[in-house]
Amino acid sequence: MADKQPYIIWFQDCDKTFLPFVGGKNASLGEMTRAGIRVPPGFAITADWAKRTSERGERKRTFWSLFQSSNPRATLSL
Repeated sequence: MADKQPYIIWFQDCDKTFLPFVGGKNASLGEMTRAGIRVPPGFAITADWAKRTSERGERKRTFWSLFQSSNPRATLSL
């Protein structure tokens, strides 16, 4: 993983080496996706993003803004 990590990592790009960044559940979903097991498309939000937005008190506003502008049926647009 690069020094400057992204805030979102798609499951298909995630494996067990990402565990410190996305946690065990998301790393496992990435491993299963990469192994060809049927997993709904999705992504992990990194711990770095959670920490940075929490420190600035932005998490609630950012989540709300993202969810209001997203289409849950168009995951690739997320």
